[in-house]
Amino acid sequence: MTVKEAIIQCKEKINEKDICLFSTGYISRYGFHHLRRNRNFYMVGSMGLLSSIGIGLALSTDSRIILFDGDGSFLMGLHTLSLIKLIENKPFIHVVLNNRVYASTGGQDSPLISFSDAARFYEDRYFVNDLSAFYSKGPTLLVLNCDKEKEPCARVNLPCPTYYNLFKKEIK
Repeated sequence: MTVKEAIIQCKEKINEKDICLFSTGYISRYGFHHLRRNRNFYMVGSMGLLSSIGIGLALSTDSRIILFDGDGSFLMGLHTLSLIKLIENKPFIHVVLNNRVYASTGGQDSPLISFSDAARFYEDRYFVNDLSAFYSKGPTLLVLNCDKEKEPCARVNLPCPTYYNLFKKEIK
């Protein structure tokens, strides 16, 4: 399964009240093109900060928060994982789409690490090849092994403030 296929498969697992956040790069593009809705936040730049935004949202709402993060971006945001304790018993799913590359910056290999060390902050942890653990109550880390994409995803032709304002209006 590729990152694109994983994101498309998640469509049936997301309900109308969920707030979804998509990491920078191709993950945001796939989210925008295949799961577009006003309760989605598409990160542009700021690699590694998706978990910070997700934790902040989880503290301010009862909605389920779903993060779609790349392995490289996840590794760049390890400093925020100790804050997961702040959202104990909150519906929070952090999906790490592990294709082992920084895809949108040229396909460089991401470092090989043990995700189990980083996962200790989460209530539930799954290292899988499918989306069977998606319904966990959270905070949950779901590391999904993915194949590398064969072709890049098309850019989003919408100014960032446009979809940011739609998102902001929707979650108030």
